[in-house]
Amino acid sequence: MSNELAPVEYKTEGGNLITLKPDEVKNYLTKGNGKVTDSELLIYMHQCKNYKLDPFAQDVHLVKYYDDQPATVIIGKDAFQKRADNNPQYDGMESGVVYASNGELKRRNGALIVQGEALLGAWASVFRKDRGHPTHVEVSLPEYDTGKSNWKRMPATMIVKVAKAQALREAFPNLFSGLYEESEIADTSEHDKHDQARREQPANAEIIDISAPPTPEKQQEFGSKLREAKDRGISVAGVKSWCKEEYGHDIEELNDSEIDDAMEYIDQIMQEAAQTVEIAGEGSVTDEGNVSGAASCELLDEDIEF
Repeated sequence: MSNELAPVEYKTEGGNLITLKPDEVKNYLTKGNGKVTDSELLIYMHQCKNYKLDPFAQDVHLVKYYDDQPATVIIGKDAFQKRADNNPQYDGMESGVVYASNGELKRRNGALIVQGEALLGAWASVFRKDRGHPTHVEVSLPEYDTGKSNWKRMPATMIVKVAKAQALREAFPNLFSGLYEESEIADTSEHDKHDQARREQPANAEIIDISAPPTPEKQQEFGSKLREAKDRGISVAGVKSWCKEEYGHDIEELNDSEIDDAMEYIDQIMQEAAQTVEIAGEGSVTDEGNVSGAASCELLDEDIEF
């Protein structure tokens, strides 16, 4: 029985005291409908301790979709980058897309794909101060693309995240061995159990279900992000429509986790828009060309309710 396992206590890199109890991990910190074994719980709790990660801040999750599949420990993208930044040997990273244009295989920094280009994959190079050459990784889109959720809406962004995670893991195996970024883990369920499990997770150490209203701090952060997007000529109505389609309720009803996803979506829109303007300024994109993805949202001068 899981209650025979002892709780695990430790401090995160930020100094927060964490107590992981097996039953709480199983009931609140596990994604998917698979039954987690005692050994998987033990490995997860001690990985959290060894890497000093905070699962209540959604730094790390335990994922198991089916009983006959092994559980996987995945780490949030912010925690991935934060661990790299804290390593004294980390010297930066470059990343981008691999695509086909006019029959030629090409590479570009960032996650921009223009109409007429076929996205094939992504690349990433991680630099270490103690090595004379970077760790370079290239990944193929079909190996990870689920065709659902963010993979359907922003495949370039998602596959670049996979490349970055794999490059960091190869460059710093002691930091990331056995840990995976969420975009690397495919949901093989037929009914999108992954998204359902994600929405059932707690938002903080008080084990509060994330279906609760957003915290004032998160709501203020989201309002600032929406105003920034509007100032850059991005349609707030477009963002609202995306949220409605993605989560099934209005933007004002998003919880903290969904707000994080929405802000990532807005960042992607602004990045694509900025890159489009830059390319257009260089004469590489004509007025007749259309940029794929969300960068084509029109500007609407409506009020923002945050």
